[in-house]
Amino acid sequence: MQSPKHIHLIGICGTAMASLAGMLQLQGHSITGSDAAAYPPMGDLLAELNIPIHEPYAESNLEPRPDLVVVGNAISRGNVELEYVLDTRIPFCSMASILHDEFLQGRESLVVAGTHGKTTTTSMLAWIYEVASRRNPELAPSFLIGGVAENFGTSFMVRSTRPFLLEGDEYDTAFFDKGPKFLHYYRSLCREDGVQAIRQPCSATWAHRCFRWQRERQRVRFAGLLRGGAVWLRGGLLLARLQPAPRWARDPVDS
Repeated sequence: MQSPKHIHLIGICGTAMASLAGMLQLQGHSITGSDAAAYPPMGDLLAELNIPIHEPYAESNLEPRPDLVVVGNAISRGNVELEYVLDTRIPFCSMASILHDEFLQGRESLVVAGTHGKTTTTSMLAWIYEVASRRNPELAPSFLIGGVAENFGTSFMVRSTRPFLLEGDEYDTAFFDKGPKFLHYYRSLCREDGVQAIRQPCSATWAHRCFRWQRERQRVRFAGLLRGGAVWLRGGLLLARLQPAPRWARDPVDS
């Protein structure tokens, strides 16, 4: 997207969605959003950014008609706003796809994946880059973190430099895209345009069982990140070597 647009986020109070709203606002877009309820810390963050939050979900929240609607991964069919978007054919996309289109292309990305430790690890890496940038300003990071990083006092930062650090979780991307979010970031990093990437998986366990009801489904998702016991990306940088990888991490996985 080149020109400023009116973008509406359904489920704006999620940790990543609220941060995305702030990032899009910095890009010059006009941002509105809705949620069942505005709650801290992200409700407070949005208030500081003067981004209006409509409560609860309602068709009237989409007036005036936005140019684009970002549908949060917690939103499912039956949501009144989502149904209105589908009925009136308002263009919509997922959080992961607009993040790729607006912020990741042409950058050097570091994606932190795993069922546990993503927020902590991403915060630490962002601070490492921040300190390193005192000697080399080109290392000053942009980042998207699933919580307010204490050292920065914010959950996101957008700069003109190339490094971009973010969490890549294994949740479904959206109601219309049941693949994990990190596959969107993974694909963007496999582009043959000189973009390098590092992927740092944290611990991977069968967490959130009420959401990921298939153990094998989760294994297949992380198999796309783990191959042969090494954490690496084709054409990217080797970051770490794990203990012998489980069989499912060595099995072929469609890209």
